[in-house]
Amino acid sequence: MTLTPELALRHQRAADFFVRRGAAGWTGADERELDAWLADASNRAIYDGLAVTALDLQQVRRPRLASDAAPAAGRRPAAPAAAQGRPAQVTARRWRKAWAPALLSALLLVGGGWYWWDHHPSYTLDVATGPGEMRAVALPDGTRVTLNFDSRLKVRYYPRRRNAELAGGEAFFQVAP
Repeated sequence: MTLTPELALRHQRAADFFVRRGAAGWTGADERELDAWLADASNRAIYDGLAVTALDLQQVRRPRLASDAAPAAGRRPAAPAAAQGRPAQVTARRWRKAWAPALLSALLLVGGGWYWWDHHPSYTLDVATGPGEMRAVALPDGTRVTLNFDSRLKVRYYPRRRNAELAGGEAFFQVAP
């Protein structure tokens, strides 16, 4: 949309109406004049857009400026937002915005660490025998495994379980007493 002089004047008129309507001294005649001006759909769209912008700007907190007077010595600082009549939801919402991502990240980190710890073997053994070869292997828990010829065995010790996979051939397990 191109800003023409005529459109700029419409925006100026909408701003004038908006400011005057919020000030003291607004009369019924002023209201009728505004209603007549708003009868045009484009004027209504401009005025409504201005009202939405004003509502959005009311939500923005004003930053402290250098020209603001510093609190006098011995004076307590202003009360927190909740004590000034602002709803408690504002501070709760701010807390959630600040801490929720951090808590979620911490939970994911702890959960991921536990998952890795539980699914990462602390001991691995891959052993195979060829044709006509037999082999005896001792495992860390004292179990002895004897593999027959042409056998393949994979052993994995996890923190909470032991996994032995015989991929082919024969194996004899002797559990230590």
